[in-house]
Amino acid sequence: ESAVETPRPTSAPKPQESKPGKPTALKTAFEPSEMLKAVTRAVKRREREAITHPKPSEHQIQCAVIQWWDIWSKSKGLDYRLLHAIPNAGAGAARGQAGKMKAEGCRPGYPDLALDLPMVSGERVIFHGARFELKSWKGRTKPEQRSYHDLLIKQNYMVLVCWGFEEAKCAIAQYVERAIREK
Repeated sequence: ESAVETPRPTSAPKPQESKPGKPTALKTAFEPSEMLKAVTRAVKRREREAITHPKPSEHQIQCAVIQWWDIWSKSKGLDYRLLHAIPNAGAGAARGQAGKMKAEGCRPGYPDLALDLPMVSGERVIFHGARFELKSWKGRTKPEQRSYHDLLIKQNYMVLVCWGFEEAKCAIAQYVERAIREK
């Protein structure tokens, strides 16, 4: 991608010759400039990319977050095991897997990722840890998820719903930075 240059100002608009039956047109700033053309090309390119590059699924987002965390947590001197996935048998579960997981204690609505890093300020516990619900761009929280989130908040956990990888990465990093700073 090349930088877009701002067009240089031109002299005052000059009237164009008028044809019979048509009013005289003035060359105005509203006519497409090179910058506007470049922006239009960029928008069209993004639209093409959106068609050819589908948005990642929740599974793909979660895998990317875990891969990022495994590297990033080491740079902060944290054990990578502090952030872990909560196995929830969703729509993609193998036949019979959902029933087994329910019998083992999986509860519907529990967030996707748990960060077991307390945020403490002096003697006061701000949060026992954080829970992250990951969503694709089209994803929506379900009533049982919102209910579970409310329960966890009442138990002094931070609960965040994150749409996409970047939002999840930023939320986790900000929580960790604050938790480390508060110690």
